[in-house]
Amino acid sequence: MALTQVYAAIPDADGRGFVAAWRRLDYGRQKPPEDFIYRYDQDPFSHLDRIQQLSGKDAEAIKQQLCLAQDSGSGLARGQDSPLCLPFAKRRPERKPVTTPPANNRGQSVPPGARH
Repeated sequence: MALTQVYAAIPDADGRGFVAAWRRLDYGRQKPPEDFIYRYDQDPFSHLDRIQQLSGKDAEAIKQQLCLAQDSGSGLARGQDSPLCLPFAKRRPERKPVTTPPANNRGQSVPPGARH
């Protein structure tokens, strides 16, 4: 069994922040991997710490936030550094070679290997 984790401090809409964690247990060939997504924050009214296990659309949104987090709190790993975040990685567009001749080309060029 292998455990992979991603976690980050994420700012919330109300100006406060929370810590989110994504844990994946990989059992190899025994059974499919399991994902557990948690949100750790403080209740604004009681000021008590709370932990929520997320699922469905909420879990997918947190996965994306974790993997795209640019700056995490002190001592926390950034999401992009985990192999779990590869599906969320921004792929750079592949550069295609320019095949059009320059504007000043008047048919004066000589093909390679041709004599002048």
